[in-house]
Amino acid sequence: MPKRNYDTIAKAFVQDAKRVLEEHDIHVRNKFFRSSEVDGFYKDRYKGIATWSTNEPILKYILFTELCDKYKMRPEDRAYNGAKLLDLSLFVDERNESNQAEIGIEMKWAAITNKSLMTAGSLQCFVDDFVKIKDAMATHKYLLQFAHHKPTVKIDPIKIEQQIIEQKDKRAFRYFSTKIISIEQFLTRGSNEEEQIMFSILLWKVQKNSEGKYNLQQKCSARCG
Repeated sequence: MPKRNYDTIAKAFVQDAKRVLEEHDIHVRNKFFRSSEVDGFYKDRYKGIATWSTNEPILKYILFTELCDKYKMRPEDRAYNGAKLLDLSLFVDERNESNQAEIGIEMKWAAITNKSLMTAGSLQCFVDDFVKIKDAMATHKYLLQFAHHKPTVKIDPIKIEQQIIEQKDKRAFRYFSTKIISIEQFLTRGSNEEEQIMFSILLWKVQKNSEGKYNLQQKCSARCG
């Protein structure tokens, strides 16, 4: 059997995630604009996937139900020792659901500022998930962030990676590091058809450092595609 490139598999999954979320976005948008209350009760509501209360469990449900025919997946996987659950596991060659999956993913909403940085709350949530997934039993670990922001805000992977290193406790990155390896985006709508909102999906790879510790002075590198 040829050696698997798990980053390629994870990136392909994110591309499929973008497709199904964009399809759902159009479905939700059409629902809003067919409503008699589009200019009344729903006047100020985002009309698409970014609408109120679209939280991580809802996104997870959409991805699982729409992609279960293409991927072997298990949401809310017992992939940690103890009571913690992993948001999503992807089984590649492994066919037994009771065994450990090769790919583990934690999912989180994020808020991106106009300066292409995470807000303080989003940054803390990200680090919490980073610390958590280090203990996952999956061999290949990833973090998946969802964000909506102004289309004029360009996601700068190097800038966000540097923000994490500079603003959070460096001891968390002593033996593991993380970097953005893929960004997928599509345009959704704000409160009306003219207002555009960018929906971004960021895939982060979490891996053990080969030298046993993280050189915090090294430049952040982004490998997106």
